[in-house]
Amino acid sequence: MKKICLVLACSFIPINLASTKELAPIYIQAAACKQKKCFNTYRNLLFSIHQTANIKYTAKLKNKFSITSSIVSDRKALEALRQKINSDLKIQVTASLIDLSGQYYLDLGTQPNETQASWLVKYANYIARGLNINFKSNNAMKKESLILVLAGPYKDLAIAQENLAIIKSIPEFKSAFILN
Repeated sequence: MKKICLVLACSFIPINLASTKELAPIYIQAAACKQKKCFNTYRNLLFSIHQTANIKYTAKLKNKFSITSSIVSDRKALEALRQKINSDLKIQVTASLIDLSGQYYLDLGTQPNETQASWLVKYANYIARGLNINFKSNNAMKKESLILVLAGPYKDLAIAQENLAIIKSIPEFKSAFILN
């Protein structure tokens, strides 16, 4: 019986996998807006420096803390407290008087995190000391929608980086960055 030996010859050819698939385009986020009017302003600025402009709509749920006072019937006392809060330089919010058909409360808006909300509640309660008015924080999920203003697409990172320098030369785009 004869032994047969088969030899398979394989040649090793290096393949650049990046060249075998389409690379994703690269964008620069120049700005983010909450209103369409803002997008038009930024788009025109990008056009003025010969950049293409695209938009991307985003929406995400964010934890927000709503700060309100207790409901009272004494509008004058609440109005005086509103003015006191709005004139206090430590508070960076504007209190609004809300009328519930003869019952009233102050709305101090929302805060993005629990620490800020807690501080605001404590400080508003400090300002309201001696009155029968208390402030509290209510946690609520809020939908936040943004319009991202994008420059590009660019074929590679080097070209995107060159264009980022041009875009950042405009003061309104000083916070621009390359999206990955």
